[in-house]
Amino acid sequence: MDYTSFQRATQAAKRKFFDEKIGEIASECQHPWDLMAWVKQRNLPVCEAIAYDGEPCHDMDSLWEVLHGTYNAASGRQCDLAILDQLDPSSEQDWLPFSRKEMMDALLACSSRSAPGPTSREPSRSKI
Repeated sequence: MDYTSFQRATQAAKRKFFDEKIGEIASECQHPWDLMAWVKQRNLPVCEAIAYDGEPCHDMDSLWEVLHGTYNAASGRQCDLAILDQLDPSSEQDWLPFSRKEMMDALLACSSRSAPGPTSREPSRSKI
C-alpha cells in the first residue's frame, strides 16, 4: 500500500465518521450548531475575592467600606501646597487674533449636542 492510497483511505474514514456525527447531532437534538466551539459553555476566569486587611469582602457593606476607605483615605487631612512653589511658573501665551466671523464659522460646523474633539467623526472639526 502506498502513501497516496493510505491518505485517501484516512480522509474517507474521517469524512464518514464526521458526517455520521453531524447527522446524529442534527437528528437527535436538532442543534447542529452545538458542534461549534463558540456556543459551548465557557470556563469562567480564575478570580479571587477582594480582600482588605487580610479579610475577604463577601457582602456589599464590607465592599462599600473597603472602597470608601481606599478612595477617601485623604479625606479630612491637611494638604501642603508648598510643593507647588518648587514648580517653575510658565509664561502666558498670546492668542493669535481671530475675527468674530471666523469664530462663528467654526462654531456652526460643530454639533450643538457635542463638543468638537477626537470623538468627532469629521476630521475637519478637530483642525480648528
